Amino acid sequence: MKNMFFPSKIYCGIDAVNSVFDVDYGSVLILCDNLTFIRSSAVSKIKQKFDTMMTKTNLIVSDNEGELFERAYSYADSEIPDAVIAAGDGKTLDCAAAVAKLTGIKLICLVGTAPGALCEYDTLDVFLYKKMPDVCILDPCFITYASSDKIAYEAMAMMTLAAESYMKASDIYIRKTAGEAFGEIYRNIIPSYTGEISAREKLLEGMYAA
Repeated sequence: MKNMFFPSKIYCGIDAVNSVFDVDYGSVLILCDNLTFIRSSAVSKIKQKFDTMMTKTNLIVSDNEGELFERAYSYADSEIPDAVIAAGDGKTLDCAAAVAKLTGIKLICLVGTAPGALCEYDTLDVFLYKKMPDVCILDPCFITYASSDKIAYEAMAMMTLAAESYMKASDIYIRKTAGEAFGEIYRNIIPSYTGEISAREKLLEGMYAA
């Protein structure tokens, strides 16, 4: 018997980000990379709305995965928020996944480009811990303002991953999903690079499927 694991909830499309407020949290920890924080207003709006809801909120912004993990884990381990919310690139989501895995806290991922970093972590063994998000949000607002170079780099990496999965998977459903993901990324990577918004939305879903 083969097992596949997916988030318990996946929200897609414009305004999907508002689903983060579906649950009345007492406290949340928000992680974000600098580019996402600067180019998209979504993270600031999320924090502001949580503040108006009297939800205790801590926002950590960093591009250094070591610093991001240490600060996030220290806060989550001592304050024990109801949820870890990660917005942005694959390394940020990986940091949140590690923190959530080690603390047992609910994980919500707001995917900016690729849903995970395809790289080696030389110093952080904790990144061997992977937790599937409890909620995954694929809202194009996070990829609309992403760097074109970053989109192209991460899309190519995810397309390679999809091709590898398609070639090596023995499960027919995995092969079908990987094949569709490969095609979606291939069709939308160039128009996404040049800034076509609808293509970026499709690319985001294709990268997550990969």
